[in-house]
Amino acid sequence: IVEVNRLVNGTSCYEMRKSNRFVYYNRELQPVAEADLKGKIYAKGPPILWIFWPLELGKNLKQDVKWKNLRTGEKIEYSLNSKVEKIETVSTPVGDFLAYKIISVHGNNWYERWYSPKAKNYVKMIDHLSDDTFENVLINYQLSD
Repeated sequence: IVEVNRLVNGTSCYEMRKSNRFVYYNRELQPVAEADLKGKIYAKGPPILWIFWPLELGKNLKQDVKWKNLRTGEKIEYSLNSKVEKIETVSTPVGDFLAYKIISVHGNNWYERWYSPKAKNYVKMIDHLSDDTFENVLINYQLSD
């Protein structure tokens, strides 16, 4: 995740590059938009709660996601069911982190997110999509004062 000075829906966002797109996250690490690799936003909506505070083992959240495809005008709507599964150690290129593992599911897609209080961010993410799997791990971080 790289901090950028890009405003999306009036919100200052972090930008994460995935293999086929950018995802913009608000300061609470909730996605608010997606863009193509040229930076053109093609989908946006209210924040998706991948992390729901306070994080507690066994905590569940069901949310109805309602975004819009800006290219086609199509509504993107689905239910996302999430649960804080466990706390475990995650190894990354910059070290090991004790992290909350959060599993989220909608339809045939499911997502794994590991949030580390030490890094104050995700340290690993895996998206299991119907046609592919994408994995991201933390390769560098610096805490601000």
